[in-house]
Amino acid sequence: MAVVTREADADEFAGCALAKQGEQFESAEALLNRLRDEQATDHPSRLQALDVARRGFVNCGGNADRLCRIPENGVETWRTETIERGQSDWRGGGGSPERYCAEFQETLKGRYTAPVNFQVVASSEQSRSTCGPFNCTQYQYACTVSIKRDPVYNQARSRNCPNPIPATP
Repeated sequence: MAVVTREADADEFAGCALAKQGEQFESAEALLNRLRDEQATDHPSRLQALDVARRGFVNCGGNADRLCRIPENGVETWRTETIERGQSDWRGGGGSPERYCAEFQETLKGRYTAPVNFQVVASSEQSRSTCGPFNCTQYQYACTVSIKRDPVYNQARSRNCPNPIPATP
């Protein structure tokens, strides 16, 4: 067991040394994934070695959060953009292009699975009088919406990044 303790101390020291040199924790992960077996022998297991090295790294001022692209990092860009156009039927007063665009977006939400970004690109209205000498105005609204899908998330460090797949010996 003394060998295991010394090896764990060495792993913690290595993590600390990397932090003090301004390195990223991924360097230690890559090395320990290659050097350590999944199961403990006379050396700590791969996961034990990573935990100890991470502790040394953090205790010496390093940020051991992983670099990844996950939703909490925000959207960098979208892979796909579609434009949808809608037009209302003729309606009585009390409506607006904004209200119709909100209705139109609600109908579009049923067609697309999240995560999706809807943005009104254009809206308009036209009117007509339907009852002659009286003023019976009707309105028709149009809306153009950009639908962005398939987000590419910002790459950032987070403790919520998935664990890397350990290397096989």
